[in-house]
Amino acid sequence: MNSTKNAKMMDKYGDLSGLGIFIEKKTFDSYSWPLHWHNCWELEIVLSGSGKQILNGTEYDICPGTVYVLNPTDFHEISFENVTVYNISFPDEMLPADFTQYFSGIGGGLIKTLDGEQFKNFRQICDILYYESTNPQKHGEKSCKLLLELIMIHLLRIFDVKQPSKNDSKKALIGSAVSYVNIHFRENPTLSDTAAYLGITPNYLSEEFHAATGKKYKEYLNEVRLMYAKRLLSSSSLSITEICFASGFSSLSNFLRVFKAHFGVSPQALKNSL
Repeated sequence: MNSTKNAKMMDKYGDLSGLGIFIEKKTFDSYSWPLHWHNCWELEIVLSGSGKQILNGTEYDICPGTVYVLNPTDFHEISFENVTVYNISFPDEMLPADFTQYFSGIGGGLIKTLDGEQFKNFRQICDILYYESTNPQKHGEKSCKLLLELIMIHLLRIFDVKQPSKNDSKKALIGSAVSYVNIHFRENPTLSDTAAYLGITPNYLSEEFHAATGKKYKEYLNEVRLMYAKRLLSSSSLSITEICFASGFSSLSNFLRVFKAHFGVSPQALKNSL
């Protein structure tokens, strides 16, 4: 695969059913998709076949049992042969806090290959979710939401996520703020936007965010956008202007200024050195 293709955003919200979930079972003799990202979360598990995936610039082999979780900031391209997969899409609001905090980190989606009972059990849950979503019946919406929650619990186990302490409310609060910024940085969320999402005042968020991270809110937001821009520079052929706006900056001149201040070189110079 060539990982220097133009990256495109795939709008998957149109696929989401009234259940807020979209699941499909895909079978292909040969299948490839160029570099892209999604505007919602995506989970895929390979039931059969093989192939390769380049996820955030890193190449992985794909085989039966491979499962990966992509958040809206991850970009990837895939190439499959004789493959059958389950593909599940869902929005932020379907996710519990511990899931978003673990799977929203800037630096990459998560991928792992399951085997034995772990693969069997995970596939069975996906089988039931697929049946429930494609055969509407009484209490179907509740059933699908519970099954998706069960899938998330298994993913937290698969990726060995530690259960958060119930006693550290401030840490959980800032974790939610960081997760929100990590996922929504392209929308340029202000301190007030994030505070409103958390149901707290901007001043309180500003103080606690700085105390917990050692960084001011705007400083952290810029760092997230800049690291994402750097990943796009190394993994796509998007122009500097396209990368600027894909990373959430509204002004090219501001992007060039803060990029050079952070990395010591211009985006073009960094791209030329890669």
